[in-house]
Amino acid sequence: MCATVATIVGVNEPLGIIAGNGEFPLILARAARQQGLRVVATAFEGETQPAIQSIADEFEWVRIGQLN
Repeated sequence: MCATVATIVGVNEPLGIIAGNGEFPLILARAARQQGLRVVATAFEGETQPAIQSIADEFEWVRIGQLN
């Protein structure tokens, strides 16, 4: 059986993503949105693909090492 993002997160909970480089953060965010979830994302300047901004409901850029 394959779990959906909504069953893992919970239908009423937003999905929080700390987005690194590559395609995976975009794939995950799109899948969550298709399942009706809100997506909040933090992304690393110079690493994360800018397209994540248009997918996430809430979004923040940070520099590498800035998260504590």
